Amino acid sequence: MTRKTTTVSRAGREAGRRGSRGTPEAARNRTGRTARASSPRAEERRKSIIRAAIKVFAKKGYHAATMGEVVARAGIAKGTAYWYFPSKKDLFLAVLEEVSDAFRREVRAAALEHSSPMRRLEEAVRKGVIMAGIRPHLFKAYFQDVPWEEPQFQKVRKEIMSRFARELASTYRAAASAGEARQVDPELAARAILGMVDYLAREVVEKGASAEEAAEFAVALLRRGLALDSSEARSAPGHSGRGR
Repeated sequence: MTRKTTTVSRAGREAGRRGSRGTPEAARNRTGRTARASSPRAEERRKSIIRAAIKVFAKKGYHAATMGEVVARAGIAKGTAYWYFPSKKDLFLAVLEEVSDAFRREVRAAALEHSSPMRRLEEAVRKGVIMAGIRPHLFKAYFQDVPWEEPQFQKVRKEIMSRFARELASTYRAAASAGEARQVDPELAARAILGMVDYLAREVVEKGASAEEAAEFAVALLRRGLALDSSEARSAPGHSGRGR
């Protein structure tokens, strides 16, 4: 009886240890600790998993993709991938963040080449659509058919779109103050611009539309709808007398 009890007790302790390590919360905490204390090598490994996942999700789609395919492309052990990302869902959330960050970096770099706020907006729109043609795998990974009704997906997508909208609204506000854009609600203008870029990028990635033509169409629409021409700019509140 004692031996049996000891065996059961040992088994219970082992199961408890496995259970505490295997819960989603424990996995997320473990991933968090790794992220906070990550070495350059660990961070590069994490990035390599995300890069592999982007390609797999872009090719197979969220539902059909497996963690096994991701680790095979990344060339690592499955256990290593699960150390950083406890589930496919966690990995996809990281992919969303990585893709959006890459998009923002490239768009921002292109826009900052111009001093005029309106030109920065135009370049942001142009670059945003062009990128869909240059790096379609990023957009394919982002435009996934996933259960967006799930709270975590909703939260991350909302945060990503809000970051884009805030930056666009800030630039639009500057353009309006400089007399280069119409005096409309900057937040509303930003959301409209973001929606246009999102739609045209989908057309490029999913239907094979010309990225160059779509980008020029978007810029023309922006100019005709929100930019002020020289005569309007001269009479606009806050106009300093300088042309664009």
